[in-house]
Amino acid sequence: MRLMALVDYYLPGFKGGGPVRSVSRLIERLAGDAACFVVTRDRDLGDTQPYAGIARATWLPLGRARVFYADRRHTTGQGLRAIVADVRPDVIYLNSYFSKFARVVLRLHARGRLAGAAVVVAPRGEFSPGALGLKAAKKRAYLTIARIAGLHRGLTWHLTSERERAEVEAALGSAVHAFISRPHIDVPSREAPRRDKKSGTASFAFISRIVPKKNLSGAIEVLRTLKGRATLSIYGPIEDAAYWRRCQGAMSRLPAHVHAEHVGSLPHEGVFDALSRHHFLLLPTLGENFGHVIAEALCAGCPVILSDQTPWTDLEARGAGWTIALRETQRWQETIQRCVDMRSEEFHQMSQRARAYIETVAAESVCANDERDMFEHAIQFERSLNPR
Repeated sequence: MRLMALVDYYLPGFKGGGPVRSVSRLIERLAGDAACFVVTRDRDLGDTQPYAGIARATWLPLGRARVFYADRRHTTGQGLRAIVADVRPDVIYLNSYFSKFARVVLRLHARGRLAGAAVVVAPRGEFSPGALGLKAAKKRAYLTIARIAGLHRGLTWHLTSERERAEVEAALGSAVHAFISRPHIDVPSREAPRRDKKSGTASFAFISRIVPKKNLSGAIEVLRTLKGRATLSIYGPIEDAAYWRRCQGAMSRLPAHVHAEHVGSLPHEGVFDALSRHHFLLLPTLGENFGHVIAEALCAGCPVILSDQTPWTDLEARGAGWTIALRETQRWQETIQRCVDMRSEEFHQMSQRARAYIETVAAESVCANDERDMFEHAIQFERSLNPR
């Protein structure tokens, strides 16, 4: 099998967050059964300059794949057609539905310009109500045009839950040909050291791209009513400057006993250690199809406080955190206050439950055979619709 993945940001970049890890891990698991190629941008998220010391517009070995760092010429329809003609993939994996790469590939696929390659789309939570509510008019217009142009015909969708399937079908207005699996989770063998926790104080972490979808402003606002001392350490690239200014305004209105600070971007290898220094992960996101940082927090024994727009819906039942509807402002405030008031032994027990929970989830996560079956099934689906 020849697999070509198109992802906006890839290694050695890290600012793109979870999708970078999703694709790199997928390739590591599949490489024994497939020739893997990755097409990505020539720079990391938010960077104005290409990666230093990396040749562009040529195939380079990286891990168990070959990677093409595309300059602007190769992100057009003509440029991507040339890359497809060179690779001759059996299947093309899109790590987004709304990205420029995806829009170009879907047009080429609808016009039969991909030499018979199947197309698998992983929308990464882009169809959640919260995510669709951002730039809603523009997205509705594109979805309408895509339906009229037949861009959804013959696609296979890589989704993480039946809930995500329902969201995609609600947006597209028809049933989708989907493969549902939760991403693979690697739990590190080492455990985070036990951290002190005194009643009346707590340390929260927010780790994500700083964009409206991740709802950092909501995380800041919920801290305004706290009694006791708290810190919020914000990790992640500032992708939306206007939104960051809004967040800074919210930070300036926090009481003196609550401190919020932007620490900067965090390489993946530093996430576990960073989470090990905090008591809780705070992520009132508007939509996640999975949320790698959630799994990483649980691995570090860091209980999580989430919106109800993720698949992690059983946290409270497992004693590993809380899932709260975005509209339930009072419950957010009560939960954050409970975290601040929590004593050391109660926190330590919750930390242990968080780690035990993710170990259970990891044992049930998707394996390489599932992903290989998905791609082979997508190839057969494409051939059934468009026989060679």
